[in-house]
Order: sequence, then structure tokens, then C-alpha cells
Amino acid sequence: MDTTTRAGAVAPARIRPGLITALRIVAVATSVVVLLQAVSAGLFVTGQVSFLDMHGYGAMLAGLLVIATLVAAVLRWKPGGGTSQPVLMAVVEVVLVVAQAGLGASRALSLHIPLGVALFGVTLLYAVWACTPAAARRAES
Repeated sequence: MDTTTRAGAVAPARIRPGLITALRIVAVATSVVVLLQAVSAGLFVTGQVSFLDMHGYGAMLAGLLVIATLVAAVLRWKPGGGTSQPVLMAVVEVVLVVAQAGLGASRALSLHIPLGVALFGVTLLYAVWACTPAAARRAES
């Protein structure tokens, strides 16, 4: 189904598949990395100290992935014609990952652990949404 733009040109009702595929890949990868962060943290606190380094590298990777998610969401929104809500949620992910890294670096575990659980929930919801047909729809004019 096509829609007519203000200039009278016909625009597709769906966002380009490449943009959606990129968003889906980075959103799912982010959620997987955040889950692996919980695994590496659990192994560390049970005495396998070597997993602390893995946890630190995972934090850096999570940071890169949420930035990639934000970029993909912006491309889906502006040139892609999607809505802005996924951009706002990606900004929330970036803020949570930065806060999480700061709390972890300062060893504030009473906040770091629950925020990690919340972060996993947010990234999982984003990944699930990104994989639905709604993610590929253009914004209503």
C-alpha cells in the first residue's frame, strides 16, 4: 500500500527493509549482550574473578550497541519516515547503559544490580518491538 506525500509523490507505506534489518540486528544484539552481562556478573560474584574483565568488556560492547541502536532508530525516523518514539527509547537505553557503567565502575552494587535487571527488561522490550511488523510501518501523516 502506498501513501501520498504533501508534495503529491507516492511514498511506500513501509520503511526500507535495510533500515529495519539494521535496527533489529542491533536491538537483539544489545539485549543478548546485556543478558551475557548478567551471566558474567553472576560468575564473578560466585568466585570466578576472571569474569570481571569479561564484564568490563561487555559494558563497552553494550555501550557501542546502544549507540548503534540510537543511530538505527534515528535513520528509521528521519529519512525512513518512522515515528520518533523508538528514538526516545534508544536514548533511554543509552542513558541507562552510561549510568550502569558508572555505577559498576564505582562498585555501587546496590544500585548497579537492580539497574542491570531494568536495563535487560528495557533492551528486551525494544528488541521484541523491533522484530514486530509495527517497526516497519511509516508514521501516519
